[in-house]
Amino acid sequence: MKRLFLLMTIMMIVFVGCENQTMEDASKEDSPNQKRTYETKIEELPEYTAVQENINLPTLTPSIVKDNNEKRVIIYHNAEGKEVYKSIYVKKKQLFKIIEYSEGEIYKETLNEER
Repeated sequence: MKRLFLLMTIMMIVFVGCENQTMEDASKEDSPNQKRTYETKIEELPEYTAVQENINLPTLTPSIVKDNNEKRVIIYHNAEGKEVYKSIYVKKKQLFKIIEYSEGEIYKETLNEER
């Protein structure tokens, strides 16, 4: 009986330790409210030409809010800091969308690699 109690106590300590480690790892990941900066030049992106053709870039400030192996999301702010456009590039499918916050989706195309 003492062995069973000792074994259960050890198992609880191990599992609680693992749970705390998992919670710490999860807190290190990006939360939805956390802003991240990416060191990417907008002009070098494959979607840049489509952006340039569809929105007035000189009046906007781009901020890359997500850039991973799957997709890239860029928010374009006006001079007052208001979010005006959002672009989403799905990398594997080369699908690119531009969303104007006041109008909805204004562009949706599959991009060629040549861009």
